[in-house]
Amino acid sequence: MHTALVRDAIALAFRGVLAVVFGLTAFAWPHLSTAGLVLLFGAYAVADGLFALAAAAWAGTWHLRRWPFLGEAGASVLWGAFAFLRAGMPEFELLTLIATWAIVTGIFECAAAAAVELESHCKRLLALNSLASVLLGVLLLTFPGGDVLTVVWLVGVYACLFGILLLMLAFRLRALRHHLAHHPA
Repeated sequence: MHTALVRDAIALAFRGVLAVVFGLTAFAWPHLSTAGLVLLFGAYAVADGLFALAAAAWAGTWHLRRWPFLGEAGASVLWGAFAFLRAGMPEFELLTLIATWAIVTGIFECAAAAAVELESHCKRLLALNSLASVLLGVLLLTFPGGDVLTVVWLVGVYACLFGILLLMLAFRLRALRHHLAHHPA
């Protein structure tokens, strides 16, 4: 289990850093064109999906169900690839794409939180991430009249929050690994 905790903590840390960088990039270029946002989102979704795929591969070392991790990975890669294929999509389609991606991945994140056999603090961090994803999707679908700038800011805030929560979880897993190494059961 120690090896799995180390790998998961590293993967979560990379995924968290990726999310924060994506969010900060959105803030740095708030007047990004729709096509630019589509490409930025596509790159983030594919990279995030690959890290979720790594989590699915490592889930077996914890004897967890892999399907939530595989579902999240598949959804992210699929939505990201679609964004690349439709780089010239109109704003409403982009809004719908990001919103549905957030809701679908949030549902898989919630299932992953339920599948993880960790302390309650780690489960809460995973649950907060799933809530943040679903909330972003609902906000984007509820207020579809927003312009690209509004979408960029919402997605930027979400990505930074998501990344910070993942980094917190990575540090918690690292501390748990350290505790288990020094206090074996």
